[in-house]
Amino acid sequence: MYAVNALKGQFLGQGGGDEVNRSAFLNGLEHQLGHGRGFAAFNDLRQFKNPRSVTTVNGSFPYGHIPARHPGSVVVDNGSYQATPSAKALSAKYDKKSINASNELMVSGKTLDDGAPHPGRRSADQLLHAGIRLRDRHARAAQQLARRHLRPLPGLSADRAHSAFLQHPDLGQRGHHRPVRGDALRRQRDDVPVQGRCLPMGHFDAGTINPGAPSEKHVDFMTTVHGPVVGYATVHGRQVAISSKRSSYGRDVLDQLFFRRLSNGSVKSPQTFFKAASLTPQTFNSFYIDRKHIAEYTSGRLPIRPPNTDPGLLTKGTGQFEWRGFVKAMQHPHGMDNKAGYMTNWNNGVARGFGAADNEWGRNGSVGRVNLLTFNLKRLARRGKWSPSSVTSAMNAAATQDVRAVVMGAAAGAPAERHRRALPHGQADARSARQLAPARRQPPRPQQRRPDRQPGRGDHGWRLQRDREQRDERPARWPHDTAEHAVQPVRPAARGQYSGWYMYFDRDIRSLLSKKRQPDRFSLSYCGGGRLSVCRSSIWAAIQAAGDKLSAQQGTSDPAAWRASATAEQIHFSPLQLITMRYTNRPSGIQQVISFK
Repeated sequence: MYAVNALKGQFLGQGGGDEVNRSAFLNGLEHQLGHGRGFAAFNDLRQFKNPRSVTTVNGSFPYGHIPARHPGSVVVDNGSYQATPSAKALSAKYDKKSINASNELMVSGKTLDDGAPHPGRRSADQLLHAGIRLRDRHARAAQQLARRHLRPLPGLSADRAHSAFLQHPDLGQRGHHRPVRGDALRRQRDDVPVQGRCLPMGHFDAGTINPGAPSEKHVDFMTTVHGPVVGYATVHGRQVAISSKRSSYGRDVLDQLFFRRLSNGSVKSPQTFFKAASLTPQTFNSFYIDRKHIAEYTSGRLPIRPPNTDPGLLTKGTGQFEWRGFVKAMQHPHGMDNKAGYMTNWNNGVARGFGAADNEWGRNGSVGRVNLLTFNLKRLARRGKWSPSSVTSAMNAAATQDVRAVVMGAAAGAPAERHRRALPHGQADARSARQLAPARRQPPRPQQRRPDRQPGRGDHGWRLQRDREQRDERPARWPHDTAEHAVQPVRPAARGQYSGWYMYFDRDIRSLLSKKRQPDRFSLSYCGGGRLSVCRSSIWAAIQAAGDKLSAQQGTSDPAAWRASATAEQIHFSPLQLITMRYTNRPSGIQQVISFK
């Protein structure tokens, strides 16, 4: 049980830890744009706090800040980081790219009691259903055995239910230690300066991965007072060691205290649910529903960083910039019974004021796929109430829609037909189309028209527009070796739409078109370097080029005749490759719809 919880805590129940790549990205931005503009662009892209972010609970829960000066933080030279062989081996075996898939829809009792569909993963799952009888209590729960990780999943009793899925607040940090002496064969003699003293690194032998197999690898690594050494980089040309620190390390088994309270009858209300959820040190969004209430709590052992360190950059490991304690339980994001009568979440940020982790820049966007759940709930409401079938329908509809077409278009009303046909989905919202259109007397060749229920046919217009903005020297020309790592490219429907450039385009174009200053305005302007005429020309040129490219590929300029392979978008279940299904943007594991009368 300890081992299983340690694995879950390391690869599922933590957030942050990507400071080395993000700081290298910042270094590249500063070289290309200058120190001030480079840091401004970096802040725009990480969306640390956004006054218009899409959230789940009401209220503000301040956590983290970006200091004007950060003497406790370090920026490594762009392209200099090299992970240790053992870190690469462990990452290849265990640290698979996470799938941000879980969603939740909860409707409060006053608007008709409804439950929440809860998803699993896009792979075939082995499920263990367990019945619990303790004194006079009876409960059912499911546990998932997927990829050798035991994961607790939704449970319910006669009068309440609970579920949890991944959230990634920043539990960790990566720090740098210097000086580092010697080469890879002599690292045992490397010293780490801490509080004025040089402490020798330790050495840990973790054994062999896949013994006897062609992929056999021996794992050993150096250790520091802050954790294992995961790689080396340079700062102004001088080599430093990078170590990894996680606040929940060594405490992972405490996660069981949460589930013990869920099982033994201690949880009887949202308030007792909050107390139980606060016991786990791991990072999860946990949800609760009974016949009267809906509630959410975001768990994790959240460190309080010194005010002179930047949470998105490497921290100096010399001892002066250590954590100052941890956030108290009821200062975590939590809430119950929203005024709207419902709660939705699709891996978005839970509350305003809560800083996004360094590896999760898509959490605090002004628009996101979670808007699809809210959009469909409102669309399917009948006199302000819902039924179990309408809640399920809202989830099903979101699984077949493109957030750029539905949410961004609906925000401003329907554009003219010729412009709707010409615009790639999400390339500009309807208001943008009406204001940008006068630049051309004749509409450009129509771009692909894609029904909402046929996601994933192509995103050429988005890619071309993004490339144009990257090449624009006013000011958004990104350092390409780290840009794709730091900022996710467009995520079309067939890849989940979790995040992408559409979030940034939405904020940037609204500011460019509005006469009033937007509360979520970026500090810099990107499309056209802040000039509407240049932006307009750039967008139309990208649309025209995308239309030409698709017309050439399809052999016709008629969007109605364009086709794409349905087979290529099928979901294949591993390891049972013979089982497939048509693509939907909805997980294929556990889903439950619960209502309490």
